[in-house]
Amino acid sequence: MLSKSALLVATAAVPAFLIAGEASAQSTSNFARDRNVSVTERIPAGYEPLGLRVGAFNVSPTLGIGAEANDNIYYTSQGKTHDMIYSVAPAISVTTDWSRHALTAKINTQYNAFAKHSEENTFFWDAGLGGRLDIHGHSFATAGVDFSRNYEPRYSPNSLTSSLANDPAKPIKFDVEQFNSGLHLEGNRLLVTLGADYANYNYFDVRANNGGLIDQDIRDYHWWSWTTRADYAISPDTSIYLVYIGNDRKYRVSDTHDSHGYNVGIGASLDLTNLIRGDFDVGSIKQTYKNGAYKPITGTSFNANIQYFPTELTTVSFNASTSVQETPDQLASGYLQSGTGLRVDHELLRDLRLFAGVSMTEDKYKGEDRKDNIHGINLGANYLFSRNLSLKAQYQYNKLSSRGSAAIRSYEDNLFSVTLGLQY
Repeated sequence: MLSKSALLVATAAVPAFLIAGEASAQSTSNFARDRNVSVTERIPAGYEPLGLRVGAFNVSPTLGIGAEANDNIYYTSQGKTHDMIYSVAPAISVTTDWSRHALTAKINTQYNAFAKHSEENTFFWDAGLGGRLDIHGHSFATAGVDFSRNYEPRYSPNSLTSSLANDPAKPIKFDVEQFNSGLHLEGNRLLVTLGADYANYNYFDVRANNGGLIDQDIRDYHWWSWTTRADYAISPDTSIYLVYIGNDRKYRVSDTHDSHGYNVGIGASLDLTNLIRGDFDVGSIKQTYKNGAYKPITGTSFNANIQYFPTELTTVSFNASTSVQETPDQLASGYLQSGTGLRVDHELLRDLRLFAGVSMTEDKYKGEDRKDNIHGINLGANYLFSRNLSLKAQYQYNKLSSRGSAAIRSYEDNLFSVTLGLQY
């Protein structure tokens, strides 16, 4: 269901789209951002996965086998607990090989086994179907459905308390059902993108370390999100755009945290020479709650996904985002999350890639005195033995600092991991 603002933008765009319809049938697009290929996107010749051809379908099976050492599996500030975690992650995807239209299907799974603390074992799975209907020229429609079993990470601020005794005895399990649809209408200089998404979250009750039951039913909720974005191409490599993202969130047991909100911004999309490409916008974000005791969450939003190419062998990526997140804390309406990240990927050899990244996240809670800051460092390498076999090794450091009268416990964590990847 589109908001009035979204409908106005879409209605205003239709005449211009129809006028430019003939031009949109051209093979080139003013909105293509494929001039550059990043290090992570580039597959060296001879290392491309072959896949299995079954009629008009391409079947791509993969398997990941990993081991990681974590020096703080409960994310405590003192008395850290170390353990080894072994994982196996089989997956398969199926895509069509049609000249027009497309269908996709996927099944991803991952089992994590702790060497000493088996109560921490988890089994993730994700299954989805999707499709694309080509309309005319570069215009198309999309739709998809996805179902998944998930576990809230122990490092999540929603799982941590100020006292370890009140923590869940096992990772919190939850299921997610998702549906999405989109419409991409492209003319010569005008691009209108419409989207509608739905997600339903179902959390499972869990025991606390002190034996009490932690009721998770109060966290069950569903949300609708609708997006309208209109781009105008100034040139084949630069466009400006307006974007509006609305949402409506409703809880199943209690309407205490029911809310609606929006994120509106103005930005630019570019692919300049061989140096830089990406999107960025700045605007305003607001979430209003049905319960008058909760004050609205407002702020300035900034969203970006930019890549810089100093050489063909090096890619520097910068990302930033602002969003309103839900919380199980009944004293707070939610929190405004602002995150940034910087990563460098370098192709040292044809079959060896190095990467390094840093990230910073700030969570500001509304309704109580609490602010969390999370800093992360990530270093690693990916080596390709062949088109079927690869090895990835990485080190991760994370630190959470929580301040205020309602602060949770802070932590530091070091994680070393090695993953053997197989694909066909």
